[in-house]
Amino acid sequence: MEERQFTIRCMEFQDIPRSAEIFCEQFPELSWTRLGESFICKLITWHYVYHPGLALVGETDGHLIGFIVGATGGHREYYRQILRYGFPEFLQGVLLHPTLLLKRNTLTQWIDLLKSGRAVGTAKRTPGASKTGEKKAIICFVAVTKAAQGYGAGTSLKQAFEEAAFREGIMLLNSYTEINNFAARRLNEKRGWKLVREDTRRKMVYFSKRLDKD
Repeated sequence: MEERQFTIRCMEFQDIPRSAEIFCEQFPELSWTRLGESFICKLITWHYVYHPGLALVGETDGHLIGFIVGATGGHREYYRQILRYGFPEFLQGVLLHPTLLLKRNTLTQWIDLLKSGRAVGTAKRTPGASKTGEKKAIICFVAVTKAAQGYGAGTSLKQAFEEAAFREGIMLLNSYTEINNFAARRLNEKRGWKLVREDTRRKMVYFSKRLDKD
């Protein structure tokens, strides 16, 4: 399929409900999706409020067809902040879907992330910085409607995200996806991302990219 032209812009508040719909469409088996649409809206709202420069949407013909959101820092920092911010919705979702707690490592991992006394990395490290002191960020979610897939929308969103991150002084980006999400893996490889770890136990793969080498 040939690529189409997409308009990429910063996410606005009115984009959140539609972005949540796309999220649920693309990640139906994700635990967070099963926690309910209110939790997903809260999740996306957190990105919109706290990292507006790293929350982008894609449009074509005036219709929102995808979004990408990220956060400064690492995975552990991100999950802790999200769970604290959306804890009421998280708790309600778990009460409605208690079987989620039966998933391997889910309950213990979330409790661990919520512990306020748990250190993130080394105590002397600047929040949102890598071991070398460089500012870093992670891409948390990229989602495109099924109708727009295969036309370069995901590539356009990721390229725009990298450019936005670089403008904010971010030098190192991290990303992760399910080990069998071959579309996402191909997209990362196309954009020059490096596979840094493959976790067969959790069925996840992790990528990184240095923006100062583009």
